[in-house]
Amino acid sequence: MTRVSQKFGLDAVLTNSVECAAVVRAASIARIPCLSLIHEFSEYSDPQRLIDTLARADKVVFSSEILAQSARSSSGFDDSKLVILPQGRSDPPVSSKGESYTAYLTRPIEAQEILCIGCGRVEMRKGPDLFISTAIAALRRNNKLRFVWVGDGYRPKSDIHYGFWLKDQILRSGHDNNIEIIPALSGSHLVDLFRDAGIMLLSSRLDPLPNVALDALHEGVPIVCFDRASGLVEYFQTDPVLKALVVPYLDTNAASETICNLAGDADRRSAVSERSVRLATSLFNMSDYVKKLNGHLADIRKGKVR
Repeated sequence: MTRVSQKFGLDAVLTNSVECAAVVRAASIARIPCLSLIHEFSEYSDPQRLIDTLARADKVVFSSEILAQSARSSSGFDDSKLVILPQGRSDPPVSSKGESYTAYLTRPIEAQEILCIGCGRVEMRKGPDLFISTAIAALRRNNKLRFVWVGDGYRPKSDIHYGFWLKDQILRSGHDNNIEIIPALSGSHLVDLFRDAGIMLLSSRLDPLPNVALDALHEGVPIVCFDRASGLVEYFQTDPVLKALVVPYLDTNAASETICNLAGDADRRSAVSERSVRLATSLFNMSDYVKKLNGHLADIRKGKVR
């Protein structure tokens, strides 16, 4: 790292994951100021990498308090290094490749149906099984709902540990006409999905502050989410309208009830949509985020003894 610094005139290091622990360590040894962004819960991170990053970085940025508390509970660290700063929203990459989400559906969405979406890779942490359970409970109340999960990794024929059971869950529910899983979408098609969606369910068991949720908020999609499962919750709880979208931890019945209440009240959906856009533009702004990160980089450069 010292040779890299000398060759390129390196003033500081910015890392964006606990997986960059080796770079943080090298910067510390070379006495190069380091600002580390941590976007992972300690519960599913390598403990030693997290401890090294927290000990050696000059400042540590978490996107939410729940994420910082996760780090405190597993390793302990100097709170004077702590910064809570929600990340800015990145524009989804524009691409003409891929298909519209409608091309993957087994049948078109009917005019009277309200689309509820879930997004993310098909894996346990993202909770597509919880999405399906919520959908089943909601469809018992309102059969005009349509549930579509968007994300790669769904392999029901070869993944006997998870994918097979997701498909079986859908089929045995008897609601396979209203619940389906389709592949991930390119940026422009993802935006189309958000603009057509009436509701989103963030079904993750643990998710720091998923970019797909920020995208959905910017498009005004109401997001129902589980308490204590993501950083989004604490920002929703500051708003008197949005906090009603937070349901108890992994309570799929409560999530289904909230979704059905939204589906049955167009005026409420419109009000929630407006507040979602307002929160997204004021809090998850990339230009502001970059300015604040640059400010923290300037601070650690000034304070670091070279």
